[in-house]
Amino acid sequence: MAINKKLSFRELFLELRQHSKLHLKRHPMREANKFSRYMLNLGIIASASYLIFFGVLFGIGFSASSNLEPYYIMNKGLLIVFLIDFKLRFFYQQLPAQEITPYLIMPIKRESIIDCLLLRSGLSAQNIIWLFMFIPFSLIAIVPNHGLWGVITYCIGIVMISIFNNYWYILCRTLIKEHFLWVFLPLTVYLGLAALEFIPDGHMVSRASMIFGQGLLAGWFWTFLVLIGSIIGIVFIVRHVISNIIFNQSGLSTKPEKEIAKVRKYEFLEKYGLVGQYMQLEFKLILRNKSTRSLLHMSFGFLVVFTLVSAFTTIYDGNMSYFIMVYNLSIVALFLCQNIMNFEGNYIDCLMTRHESILSLLQAKYYLYALATVIPWVFMQILVIQDKQPFFKLLSISIFCAGTLFFLMFQLAVYNKTTIPLNKKIGRNSGRGNNMIQTITTLCATFIPMILIGILYSFSPEYIANWVLSIIGITFIATSPYWLRNVYKRFMVKRYINMEGFRDSRESD
Repeated sequence: MAINKKLSFRELFLELRQHSKLHLKRHPMREANKFSRYMLNLGIIASASYLIFFGVLFGIGFSASSNLEPYYIMNKGLLIVFLIDFKLRFFYQQLPAQEITPYLIMPIKRESIIDCLLLRSGLSAQNIIWLFMFIPFSLIAIVPNHGLWGVITYCIGIVMISIFNNYWYILCRTLIKEHFLWVFLPLTVYLGLAALEFIPDGHMVSRASMIFGQGLLAGWFWTFLVLIGSIIGIVFIVRHVISNIIFNQSGLSTKPEKEIAKVRKYEFLEKYGLVGQYMQLEFKLILRNKSTRSLLHMSFGFLVVFTLVSAFTTIYDGNMSYFIMVYNLSIVALFLCQNIMNFEGNYIDCLMTRHESILSLLQAKYYLYALATVIPWVFMQILVIQDKQPFFKLLSISIFCAGTLFFLMFQLAVYNKTTIPLNKKIGRNSGRGNNMIQTITTLCATFIPMILIGILYSFSPEYIANWVLSIIGITFIATSPYWLRNVYKRFMVKRYINMEGFRDSRESD
């Protein structure tokens, strides 16, 4: 970047955009993770295809199933569509605040960098992904009554709502990163809208959404004026929040520093020797670092949502109940074991200095993660109380997952060789880089137990299925010292290759 002359806003915007492209091209693990890029491109194509399919399906299905025009029904559900969009952004969208830090030491106004990054976020292609659903829907449902002009204005309105949703996500996610209690901000908003929709008899939210959507396709001026004003308002709020956070993090704040919290030592684990020491290390790794804490919060968030929806609705009844039970009971394995040894890549050289320390670490991880399955099992007793699932069925599936699923996921310790930063959000630019074996293993660990459980309960009495699953799970748990040692030996065979990958993908201080 040319820093000897004052850059205009346009020049600064283009410069930062070029830096982002170069960052992706020059990432040390780019060539090593070609498979993940192919899978990402395939996922984008598949997602676009699904959205086109749903757009056509809704356009034809709504016409045949109701006396209302299809776009009236779609407009009633706009809030649901963009609630899904809001949730999906937690998986793939990076926050602008994460990109600002490298530029703080340069002679550029902090506000100008924030403005450029917020503008780039608003112009991102992520904000037009829903057009793959709304364009085919509009061509089927809107053209007969409002013509192509109605399609154009409607799709412009959808993009503007998506842009607003983009900044709303940035605001919520930025505040949640600062303090987890800010999670109640989006929860309060969405629960408030749900209360307005279902508690009164008038369905206020869906009616307002239907009128607003009608305004978009009819080209009513006030609807676009509301959207423009909302986008400008939330951009100013996000800009102010990010600016204050960056100001505090840069050391310029005059607020007194917080006192150092009491250090937890977990002394009760010391009697277990080296394994107990590594269990302490794992506790501290998970609870003290942003990356691991975010995974933990995310896993508990999904656990709560899926369990409550399954307990108090009929959405996940039938065969889908097996998916919910396996997913909730294995949430720790899917979120933490998928990245096993990736976090340790930050200090792998220290771990390799002690004889069989990796074996003790793997044992500590397994014991801790297996014990952690008790938490979702206890929480899922709500299903037992609601008579949705029998107690012993839930117990046998929990034992089965603690044995077989962890056995599958721990094999990734041999193949994972990408260092994940400990204090950054896990996202597309965090150095995570899934490889082919990691992707296949995760898919197998997710679906093989689910398929086996479904087959057992479909073709055998429930009590027999419970005993079979329990015996399989107990067998893997009892033999864990042997297969963990096998994982350790294979890891040591590949240790130099893995250590090279950890070093290459490690961020410099």
